[in-house]
Amino acid sequence: GGNTGGGTGGEPTTPQPVATNYHLMISANKPSVVITGDTAVVTVKLVDVNGGGVASQNVTLAVEDTVNNGITIEGPSTLVTDESGNAHFTLQLNAANVADKAALLSKGLRLNATFTDATKKVTSQTALIKVIEALTSETSTAQYFLSMSSNKPTLVVTGDSAKVTIKAFDVNGGSVAGQNVTLAIVDTLK
Repeated sequence: GGNTGGGTGGEPTTPQPVATNYHLMISANKPSVVITGDTAVVTVKLVDVNGGGVASQNVTLAVEDTVNNGITIEGPSTLVTDESGNAHFTLQLNAANVADKAALLSKGLRLNATFTDATKKVTSQTALIKVIEALTSETSTAQYFLSMSSNKPTLVVTGDSAKVTIKAFDVNGGSVAGQNVTLAIVDTLK
């Protein structure tokens, strides 16, 4: 018996990481939207491997399950990034179009941003915006949200590292200093 598989039959090989030239960052001007009707501005930033914004490229934002959750994008779902690498999308929640309010309140609003480079490689990022019943004095005064970014969109399973930056913002989008932030990695295999 010869080797018909074309391999050398030697030691197993370690997969090499695929170079990622771009990654996406998603941020919103507010941490939550009100189910009775609301708008939010979502910014998708296309960033190169050095952390710089990439201008004049098409990025797409998709609202997951838009048919049932009543949330739409005002204007096109694909925009061209500005000189800083940003594309600004305005989301509109129309309460009359929400099919299952309980599901939207419990699951929130999931957004998916994508960019396809010249080699047809797709880079994607997902974000979640909380949906609440109403703004109360408690939620509006104590509400902060976090923006997380990383210098790498993926890690190699055989050993890798990334720099993760967490920024805290108040309900108006202003930076918040002096707050403790905890970051945990969830074991999704359990």
